[in-house]
Amino acid sequence: METTFQGAKVWSSELGEFIDQNHVILAGMLQDYDQRFSLAYLPAANQSAFGVYKPFQIQERRNDGQLVAIRDLSYAEMRDPAEIMLWVARGDVARRGALTVFQEMEIKRLADEAFQERKHEEERADRREMIETLARGGRDRKHYFRHNGKTFRR
Repeated sequence: METTFQGAKVWSSELGEFIDQNHVILAGMLQDYDQRFSLAYLPAANQSAFGVYKPFQIQERRNDGQLVAIRDLSYAEMRDPAEIMLWVARGDVARRGALTVFQEMEIKRLADEAFQERKHEEERADRREMIETLARGGRDRKHYFRHNGKTFRR
């Protein structure tokens, strides 16, 4: 899937629409947590046809290769990726043993920090790309560029 960043939205050439940047970051966090987990998105064109109010879905790839949906997520739930990662960790650890309240708080804090760090990395990469483009003279290689009604010359 080719993605292009546009502010808080990301263009997905695979889906043919803009998706929320949090979707991309959370999908990466799930992959980092465990390669079995993935985040799927039902495109907006298909949402109204099926009456789906939770367009995001966490899927788990079982040992036999089958993808199994383990949770559907709404847009409101996607606003708190740390809570989603805590839910995934709870379910994963529930198979092995109970979590204490302190461990849950620590997992949520670490997930929130990881999400914020990834978001800042994306913003830094966008800024670096913009600066490189401006230093080269922009798309049309002129010796000036315009921004907010001002003209800047090299």
